[in-house]
Amino acid sequence: MAVIGRFIGINKYADQNIRELTGAVRDARAMWALLTDNIPEIDSKVILDAVATKENVLNVIEECRSNANYDDSVIFYFSGHGSHDHRLAVHDTFLESLEDSAISMQVIADLFKSSKAKNIICILDCCFSGGAPAQVL
Repeated sequence: MAVIGRFIGINKYADQNIRELTGAVRDARAMWALLTDNIPEIDSKVILDAVATKENVLNVIEECRSNANYDDSVIFYFSGHGSHDHRLAVHDTFLESLEDSAISMQVIADLFKSSKAKNIICILDCCFSGGAPAQVL
């Protein structure tokens, strides 16, 4: 059994119209540290700020999905902005083109549904997290 963990934190956005955060990067690093300290065999990566583009985040999710086997667990942690229509705002999200530049929860749900992983834990530290179950579960 393997544990695959991916931790994303975004404080700074390319679009100056998206308010910067002060704790998202720190929170992603803290969650990474907590889990790597307690799960020594975890395959973990931390993706922060400018590296957390839409393409990179989708690649990270796809990597988790495709590399997980039937006895594996996946932990996906995201800290950053979410939108009113249940999208994750990544570094290169622009308000003018939110539908095209942010990642919808439906896309994330579809990717995880197609995974072989025995367990998938998706932790969202963003402003719409209370509405996520309606979109994903």
